[in-house]
Amino acid sequence: MKKRSLAESAADRNRFWTLSQDLMLVCNFEGVITAVNPSGNRMLGWNDEEIIGRQISDFIHPNDFKITVAEVEKLNRGFTTWFQEPLPDKTG
Repeated sequence: MKKRSLAESAADRNRFWTLSQDLMLVCNFEGVITAVNPSGNRMLGWNDEEIIGRQISDFIHPNDFKITVAEVEKLNRGFTTWFQEPLPDKTG
């Protein structure tokens, strides 16, 4: 089996990011949104300029905040996690 190049792996990742029908976003460890995929823009109604650079906490409902913080703390400790958070669209 031929090893895939870094460029091929990056192209696959970028294609997945672009074509996914799921909302995906990336935050740094301070909770600042650094990227949102096209489905995220479409589903939330926010464009990149409106969402990138903001705190994820700006979009988390107060009732969901505690569980989100717990999951992010797992990430900070090096654990893999998967969680789903309802985010408001631009209209609220």
